[in-house]
Amino acid sequence: MPIVKKTVRPRVFKNYKVIIPGASTDGTDYAAHCSGVVLTPSSSIQTWQGASPEAKFSDATEATWTCGLNYAQDWTTEDSLSIFLLNHEGETFEDVEFWPLETGPKFTLDGLILVSGQIGGDVGQYGTATAQCGVVGKPVFAAGTPEEPEE
Repeated sequence: MPIVKKTVRPRVFKNYKVIIPGASTDGTDYAAHCSGVVLTPSSSIQTWQGASPEAKFSDATEATWTCGLNYAQDWTTEDSLSIFLLNHEGETFEDVEFWPLETGPKFTLDGLILVSGQIGGDVGQYGTATAQCGVVGKPVFAAGTPEEPEE
């Protein structure tokens, strides 16, 4: 069987979108508030070994997902991500969109369960926080380019 070489096109994350519908009438893009967004699966391998060598079985559990939001703490702007997360902790927002690249595919989350990040930090440093939010189901991939907002 011939070996097929696959092309790879890694991209540096520079500009992306983080859109939470329900944060405003049409949804809010919190990309300016975030320095990082990471969707992470977590699963485990279950194994069973019988008394004979051939009685060995392995199976993977279905992954559960989290969404890590790294963001700037902003407690003075009334519609900041910091205040939004704090005020909506424990709530689930549907159809959340994450565009890892401004010109590329998007991932839609059926539901994002919000948690708040830490408050405060070190003197002389920007206040940042990380919120490890729950994800309902798994991210849904869609090829394409983000639509430009209407003027």
